[in-house]
Parts: sequence; structure tokens; C-alpha cells
Amino acid sequence: REIVQQEFKKKSKTFKPIKLPECAPVNELIAAGAHEIDKDLARIYSFIQQRGFNVDDYNWQWSPDTTNGMNKRVIIPYTWQGKTIGYTARSTIDGSKLKYFNQVDSDYVFNTDAQTREKEFVIVTEGPLDAIAVGGVAVLTNEVSESKAEIIESLGKHVIVVPDRDKSGQKLIDAALQYGWSVSFPLWQNSIKDCAEAHKQYGKLYTLRSILQDVESSDLKI
Repeated sequence: REIVQQEFKKKSKTFKPIKLPECAPVNELIAAGAHEIDKDLARIYSFIQQRGFNVDDYNWQWSPDTTNGMNKRVIIPYTWQGKTIGYTARSTIDGSKLKYFNQVDSDYVFNTDAQTREKEFVIVTEGPLDAIAVGGVAVLTNEVSESKAEIIESLGKHVIVVPDRDKSGQKLIDAALQYGWSVSFPLWQNSIKDCAEAHKQYGKLYTLRSILQDVESSDLKI
């Protein structure tokens, strides 16, 4: 573990910061009543609420910049050891061809800063909204590189993978088998695809409980 943590520290120096577009925290804008004036910000506010989140659940950001449709996206800053090093901008328009506009190093693992020392396990998800929903981390894809696996391992916690419930989720299950991680298969409604949707339907507490109740550690059972 000491060797892995040393490599982790080395890796942390390689992330190149990417500047966020001109933006402001959504909770501050809402508190000031800006959503009553700007329809794009109102859409962002509605998007966050409709997915079962509060404006204080994360450092959501909004930008009036129209480049890449940024004004119609909720910006999720990516932090690493307390520093902002990139972001993703999630479209709030249904059927958008570019759902996520990502600006970050390809080996980045989202939300590691939230994995405090007292936590016994870390939940690994695919997308950032999933990670925010359950307080876990996101690999931002359905595959896990060795660099990302090292970052997750360096947290020193019981790793529980919760794959999306579709064909692409199989790749995350394969990664769990490769790295010796546990996998959870929660008994959610068939219409629920991922942790974010479960959070919206059931709330955070029940979603976490259902994940922990259906953890498999045996390769054969997985």
C-alpha cells in the first residue's frame, strides 16, 4: 500500500489544470434571484431539482457563455487535492448530441477529495452525477485504466463497484473482476439505470442501503 500511495502522490503532480469558463456558483445565483431573470439559469435550477439534488449538494456552477452551449449546461468542477483541475458541463437539453462536455485529464478519478479517512468503503460509479448521488467516485467512463485503478486502490478502502444497468456496465464489472473489487447489484426497479436515477427515485439513504445489502465479493457470484 505504501508503494501505491507513493505512486499516487507522483500521479497527482501530472494533472494539468484546465481553466473553467467564466461562471458562478448556482446556489449563490439562486439565492440572489437570478433564475427569475435568466431562463437558462432557471432551466439549470430545475434540472438539479428534478434529479433529486439540492443546489447545496455540490459546487454546481453556471455560465452565461453560449460557446458549446455552455449556458444550457450545469458545470461540475473537478477538483484534485483541493484544487480545481478541470470540469464537465452536463447538458440540460433532452436529446442533446453532446451530453457531456469534458475538459480533464484522461486518468482523472472524480470526487476522491470527498473520500474522507473515516469512510470504510468507496463506491465506484461511471458518471459524476452517480458519484454525487452516493458520495462515491466516478471513473467517467465504463472502463478503468491501470492509472485510475491505482488512484482508487490508494484510498485504502473496500472498493464497491456499482455498474450502470445496461450493456456498457459489463465493462465496469469486468474491471472489478480484474482488480479484485466487490460489485453491488441492487434490487432496483427495472426502469432505473444507475445510481443517479436510484437517488432520484428512492433518496440517498435508501439507495446507499440497497447498494450495501447486495454486495458480491466472490468472482463466481459476480
